[in-house]
Amino acid sequence: MRIYKIENYNLLSIYPNPFTEKAIITFDNPKNEKNKLLIIDDTGKVVMEINEIYGNTVEIDGSKLSAGVYVFELT
Repeated sequence: MRIYKIENYNLLSIYPNPFTEKAIITFDNPKNEKNKLLIIDDTGKVVMEINEIYGNTVEIDGSKLSAGVYVFELT
């Protein structure tokens, strides 16, 4: 068994959830740092990458994503 220590985390909110076309993602970013958002499918493949996000909100276009479950990774 591996135990991972979480050094940093952001609270993510996705609206609407589930979504079919567009979604607005909001997250904690008190220092207004640059972030990157990865959207990963259930096989572990990165299906969308959004670089250089400033602020605490980003709108994504999910119209090209297949129906399914996705993991959002904010770094």
